[in-house]
Amino acid sequence: MCAFVRIMHELTTAVAPTPSAQSFSTPSRQYVLLLHGANLPYGLSDAYYRATHHNVPNPFQGLLQTFVSRGVLVKICELCLVEAHYNNTELLPFVTPVPFSIDYIIDEQFAGSAIVYDSPVNVSLVGVTDMI
Repeated sequence: MCAFVRIMHELTTAVAPTPSAQSFSTPSRQYVLLLHGANLPYGLSDAYYRATHHNVPNPFQGLLQTFVSRGVLVKICELCLVEAHYNNTELLPFVTPVPFSIDYIIDEQFAGSAIVYDSPVNVSLVGVTDMI
């Protein structure tokens, strides 16, 4: 199972699926889901996802909204967006662009964050930072 799916599963099963469910993030820990490469469409608004994926709504929007409601920040690589011919206006409202995902990961590591990511051949990088 790739790290993105494994982390999604762990986050969604970590707390009961109720509106008042506890936050994943705490004052001493902040989770960040970083979308990069082939995972860019996960962060697209429903309208742009439909336009680029055979008129199908964004199936990840609800899951990402659940993460955000529980304190997870969702970020996306802006360089990858440009290279894939998307732009920031096409993103879900809670997805925040970072200029370049690799620089972001390196900066977070230098700042002392723990990085968990999966990057097998021909699969995009998905990073989750756990700032302790």
